[in-house]
Parts: sequence; C-alpha cells; structure tokens
Amino acid sequence: MDPNRHEHHDEDFGAMDASMISSTSPYQPTTERVPDRRPFVAGFILDMQYVKSLSGVLKMIEIVLDIIVAICIGTIGLCSTSCSAASFLQFVCISAMIVTTGIFIIYAFGLQQKIAIINWPLTDFINCALFTLLYFIGSCFMAARAITDSGKAATAFGFLAFILYAMNSWRSYTVFRVDCMKRQSPVSHIEGVDENPETRDLA
Repeated sequence: MDPNRHEHHDEDFGAMDASMISSTSPYQPTTERVPDRRPFVAGFILDMQYVKSLSGVLKMIEIVLDIIVAICIGTIGLCSTSCSAASFLQFVCISAMIVTTGIFIIYAFGLQQKIAIINWPLTDFINCALFTLLYFIGSCFMAARAITDSGKAATAFGFLAFILYAMNSWRSYTVFRVDCMKRQSPVSHIEGVDENPETRDLA
C-alpha cells in the first residue's frame, strides 16, 4: 500500500471531524478571558486592573509628588522666615505619602475585600478631600514665605499635588456614591452592573 494514501485519508477524516462540530455544539473551543491579576509575593495577588485604572494611576502620581515635595523641603538650607511654612508642608506631604501608599497597597492587593468592616470608598474619599485641603493651605502658606529656589519648587509641586488630590477627591466621591447605591439596591449588585475594581465585592 501507498503510505501517502493513508496520510491523505487521515487528513480527510480530521477535516470531517472538524466540520461535524456545528456552531450550536457544546464542544466548541473556548477562549476565556484571563483575569487581569498576577501572582506577587507570599500568596498576595496584584490586581493589575486597579493599578491601571484612573484611581490607581492618580494615587501613584500623588505618591511621587509627595516624595518630590519632601525632597524639595529637605534641601532648603536656611529657612529663616519660612521655617513654619516649610515644617507644615513637610508634615502634609509625609502624611499624605504614608496614607496614600497604604490605601494604594490595600486596593492593589484586594485587601479591602478581606477587611470589609471598614467602608473603604468613604475612607479613600475622606483621605483625598483632607489632603486636598491641607496641600492647598500648605502651598499657599509656603508661597507667601518661600525665598529660596528649593522653597519655590516645593510650592510649585505642592500646588500640583493639590490639583491631583482634588481630581482624586472627585473620583473617590463618585466611587463612594456608586458603593452607596449598591448597598441600598441589592438587585443591581446581583446583576453585577458595577465592574469597578474599587467597589466590587464591598456590599
């Protein structure tokens, strides 16, 4: 027998098997969407969907600005009349960096789902609103007292951080409102209309 003939027969049978699978058959090849999560360290899972979201990006930029403001204030030599303003703005930026980093880590690793006793959307909104106000006061105070280049740079980055925290305040307020609606309306929660990584599984 011709071995090539057997090979052609095998190919024909394979093509027939593939054609016999109709579009309504339950044995269709499926391509499920892989969740946008990646393993990290010690069993924790990094939620890349939150990291890439608007809230996650805003928080990362805020943390960078907090560090820059702290560095600018730290490089001020003789503060003379701006010592009180520099000390206050330094307190604001360091406090904002610690709190914002903590909230970012909680959301990035999905820990808000495990610590459900705390209303995290409300906590995030209060944090953003508070540091928006403090950065505005501190930057205005610093702008009136700064006499060195480092002090002026700290003032500029302080106002930039104020704008970012104000944007994040509005964003977190929107998330908080959605979370309140989801808690009051269990039907919408069951239907899964809310796909925001910050508010899902909180109700």
